[in-house]
Amino acid sequence: MTGLRHLKRGGLLLPLLLVLAPVWAEVTGAQDAAGLQAQGHDALVATAQQVGRAWTGGNERAVASHLASRRISLYLEGSQPGGLPPRQAAVVLRDYLRGYEGSRVELGRVALVAGSDERGFAEFHWSAHRVGTSQRLRRTLFLGFTYDSGRWLVEEVRVLP
Repeated sequence: MTGLRHLKRGGLLLPLLLVLAPVWAEVTGAQDAAGLQAQGHDALVATAQQVGRAWTGGNERAVASHLASRRISLYLEGSQPGGLPPRQAAVVLRDYLRGYEGSRVELGRVALVAGSDERGFAEFHWSAHRVGTSQRLRRTLFLGFTYDSGRWLVEEVRVLP
């Protein structure tokens, strides 16, 4: 306490605070940004898990409920890559999912895109067999996400061999 009184009397407290304030703001700002990034990542993981469960169950409505409101990029086996309006993308995904049964997905990797808190991706290991066959296929399911209106939404779906 004596040191603080000495600083106050000598008029050094204000200059010291002025020097330290920007440093303190930078440190706490970085901590806040890291906290927000961690929250964003946790929400992205939760959304990816929801979409993965819907994909496993062939629940095309639940998958469609997570689609972004703008064009959706679809890259499915045997289809031309391209951006579709959400309704059309939902129909294509519905038809695609109906062609498979016994689906299982395992969440592999989920991450925010470097340098952005509003874009992320999830990678799944997907296995299923085509309806009417017993041969199990293994694919990588890649989902690209965008953060919009307070939630993570799918803007890209890729099924890779």
